[in-house]
Amino acid sequence: MDKTRNIRQIIGKRLKYLRNKRRLSLSSLAKRAGISKATLSVLEDGEGNPTISTLWMLADALEVPFGKLVVNFGEGKPSTISECGVSVRLIEHSDGPPPIDAYHMTLEPHGCREAEPHSSGVVEQITVLKGYILTGPTNAPKKVSAGETYTFNADCPHIYVALTKPASAVLVVTYPPDTVR
Repeated sequence: MDKTRNIRQIIGKRLKYLRNKRRLSLSSLAKRAGISKATLSVLEDGEGNPTISTLWMLADALEVPFGKLVVNFGEGKPSTISECGVSVRLIEHSDGPPPIDAYHMTLEPHGCREAEPHSSGVVEQITVLKGYILTGPTNAPKKVSAGETYTFNADCPHIYVALTKPASAVLVVTYPPDTVR
């Protein structure tokens, strides 16, 4: 079995488990996440190819940290999810309290990730390791250079953009202590 298929099956099993644990139907979770029931069904069957955005919407709808969906993809080895020139790899997931996820993020030149608002109380802290990244709330992003750290509330639309050169960063997402684990 190839690694990508294995990852899709792990995601599918985890989605189904978390949905059932919360006693949600396919329809109700799909509606909460803003995706179609057919898409959710395909993902739960381990056949879909979820994007970072889709996984975030599902994690928010399930009221769980994003890391809860992607932890242990590679059976103990870190795995990477990519979309639109942006790749994220879970470094560590802690159930807390508070729940915390840490990621290594890489961005290709002109790579862009537009993130939907997370639940109230979610805070993101980004430390740029290489290059610079335009990040933060979409209406007031900040240019963060290598060696700098920026913290912002992630309950509003926010972005990560590498302009003309590749960039990398460590992203720490802290969830409210009462986040369902």
